[in-house]
Amino acid sequence: MDSAKSDGRRTETRDRINQVALDVFIERGYDGSTLREIADRLGVTRPALYYHVKNKEELLTGIHQELAESLDPIIDAAVHAGPGSSTRTDLLTRMAGLIDGRWGRFSSFAQANEAAMRTLTAAAAFRERME
Repeated sequence: MDSAKSDGRRTETRDRINQVALDVFIERGYDGSTLREIADRLGVTRPALYYHVKNKEELLTGIHQELAESLDPIIDAAVHAGPGSSTRTDLLTRMAGLIDGRWGRFSSFAQANEAAMRTLTAAAAFRERME
C-alpha cells in the first residue's frame, strides 16, 4: 500500500475521531463523556477506538494540539509580513476564521470544562503560541 495514501487515511480517521469526540464533549461535558459513546457515534467498537487513542485525555489533548498547530501558519505569516496595520488586519481576520469554525466550539467547551483543561499538557503549547 502506498504510504502517502495510508497516512492520508490515518489523518482522515484521526480528524473524524476528533470531530465526533468534540461533539460528544460539547454535548455531555468532558466528565460526562465516555469512550463507549464516542465509539458508538463513530460506528466502531471500543477496541477499534482504543487502537487510535488510549483514553479521553489523549483525545482531548489531540484536539487541543490541532488547535495549537492551526495557529502556526497564521503566526508564520504575521512574522514574515512584519509589523503594520495590514499584518494586524490579516492576523485578526485569520484568527476570526478559526474562531468562527470548529475552534469557537472548542473555546466554548474549554470554558465550560475548565477543570479538564487545567490539567491538559497541550495547553502549555497553545499558550506559548499565543504569546
